[in-house]
Amino acid sequence: MKKALFICLFLWTSFSHGQDNQVVALTCEDVAENCTALFIHYYKAGNMDSVAIVMDYWEGKCGNTEQIQRARILFAIDQKQYRDAVLKCGILENVLDYKEKVNAPDSKKNMNEFDTFTKQLADSIMTRYSKSGISYAWCEFYGRTPDKLLKRIQNHEFDESTLSQEYFTEVSRLKINGSFNMAIFVGAWIPYEKMSELGPHPEIGYSVGGSIARFHFDAIAGYRILHTSGTDIIYQNTIINTDRFSGYFIGIDAGVSVLRKRQNEFFCVGGFGYENFNVIHVKGIPAIECNYLNLGIAYRRYFRYNTYIGIQLKYNMMHYRSGSAFYDVENVFLTRLFFGWMSGGEKTRQLSRLQYDYQ
Repeated sequence: MKKALFICLFLWTSFSHGQDNQVVALTCEDVAENCTALFIHYYKAGNMDSVAIVMDYWEGKCGNTEQIQRARILFAIDQKQYRDAVLKCGILENVLDYKEKVNAPDSKKNMNEFDTFTKQLADSIMTRYSKSGISYAWCEFYGRTPDKLLKRIQNHEFDESTLSQEYFTEVSRLKINGSFNMAIFVGAWIPYEKMSELGPHPEIGYSVGGSIARFHFDAIAGYRILHTSGTDIIYQNTIINTDRFSGYFIGIDAGVSVLRKRQNEFFCVGGFGYENFNVIHVKGIPAIECNYLNLGIAYRRYFRYNTYIGIQLKYNMMHYRSGSAFYDVENVFLTRLFFGWMSGGEKTRQLSRLQYDYQ
């Protein structure tokens, strides 16, 4: 009888009378305003049957909104009836909406009576549950610390949860989206062993490429300059003293991200390509040509507007030749400082919204 009267009351109050006694259907906002008030009233009165009826009516009129999802989760936890079935499709977006609402700079001004009540309710019932459980995590989220839930999801604490499944599906979708990258760099080419006589030389160049998931690919090109301090070069059994040096290089670099924490990312990198440098500016004497292969490590620090600064340290193996003569493999160290820009700002923003740290 109580349920029937309650439903009749809602049917009556679902319409308002405008001018000329016209009947106007209430909007979802109007229904939500009334239902949040009734939810609080019946909850404080301990009338849980009426609370359940309010939530059913509310969801029927407005769908699975963030407020109704929050109410259902806390109600189920309080009644010790929480099951994953309480979570409806779209729970991730509701979680993100709530987190952004309470973390907004003016959140205190925008908190209404329902927000305050659910926060107090979450804080009051969380002590009944183990800190390792999903019920405690939900209470923590809707109560005092809304920033912990998604981090626990990322740490695979609740992999069977609908929220976890939606979270990792969205992360996978975002990560596979590619991005474009371009950068300029300066660095040093530092030979040792036999080629150490040529001395270190600065280089300047640029790179253009992109990334897919954790993998990066770039085409690079650059130029090396500055004279040597004076080197004796043996050419066709003749010793030639020279201080000349100039050269260029082109190649392909690739890398895989091994760790990313917030704005910092570390890579294993490698590359191959072609180098050409000239140490004797005499007509008829060919330049030295090299095929190279290198391996190393790299680091990037990301900033606003999708910009970054990066560092590379590489060990470079060169198989060089002059004209038709081939020589031994020589070794060079490379250090480079990158100043770059990358697209994919929306991807980065969405992953940040998910509190996702690359791993």
